[in-house]
Amino acid sequence: MPKRTNDFQELVDLIHRALVPKGAKIGSSVMLPSSTGDMREIDVLIESDIGPYCIKIAVEAKDHNRKLDVTEIDNLIGKYTDGKLNINKIIIVSHSGFTDLAYKKAVNSHLDIELKTLKEAKEISWDDKIPQDIILNIPPHLLDIKLSSSNELPNNPQILKEGMFYCRCCGKEHGTPLQLMQRLVWKNKQIMNRINKEAIERGKNNDGVCAKVEMGICEKWMLRYQGEEYRIEKILAHIHSINASSKLNFCPYEFDDKTIQYVHANVAGKKIELALPDGLRSQQIALRISDNKVKNKS
Repeated sequence: MPKRTNDFQELVDLIHRALVPKGAKIGSSVMLPSSTGDMREIDVLIESDIGPYCIKIAVEAKDHNRKLDVTEIDNLIGKYTDGKLNINKIIIVSHSGFTDLAYKKAVNSHLDIELKTLKEAKEISWDDKIPQDIILNIPPHLLDIKLSSSNELPNNPQILKEGMFYCRCCGKEHGTPLQLMQRLVWKNKQIMNRINKEAIERGKNNDGVCAKVEMGICEKWMLRYQGEEYRIEKILAHIHSINASSKLNFCPYEFDDKTIQYVHANVAGKKIELALPDGLRSQQIALRISDNKVKNKS
């Protein structure tokens, strides 16, 4: 790090005291290679490992006597964008604060940038800057399919995969019920966008989405299955998707003179468990996702 005032050195010491006990690695004046082959200096680099994943936070300290302006923010954005530095978050600390245009530039940037005065930086909780959440993102998928018919249908789920729709007029085959519904959902951007948007909204309340999609069947179509024919009026599908996050819980266990880190969280009705055999820096992890069935108390 270039020579700073005692105030900035105090800030670096504060970051060390707050994060080193949490298992984070703190480096000052760290040189990282850029995509152009040159080295880029980062005032303070915070690295925190969870299993094979590493979260990197860059802290840039600016000890100017004036407010940092939009040109300075542009230069910093270019430093990380043009050099394609692998950083998850950037925190810019300025001794004298920032201009209004500098704030707007940082907010509208595609990078995750946070602006702090030196006073604010000394007062924030730095351990909160290390992500402690787990994100469960399960893309839209078919949960189940139901056929609606005036005839009694065989009680066999294989009809969805093996039954074949054909046209009584020309005899042309149009696919199985499963194939038809998959084409309807996955090729319809409007439906997919609606499900994804709702999953994000419900994820804010740690919940998933189960969307109902209905498809009417042409009157000329018949469903042939095991030598019998059935008139299907419509197909109803339930599409499930999750995009939620939750706090991680860490529990270390001693086993054969070795510390095994057990990490767990409850996300959108799912229980996620990770075992890290070599602590937080494990390159191999064991993962289990199961339904989190909570009994309601009467």
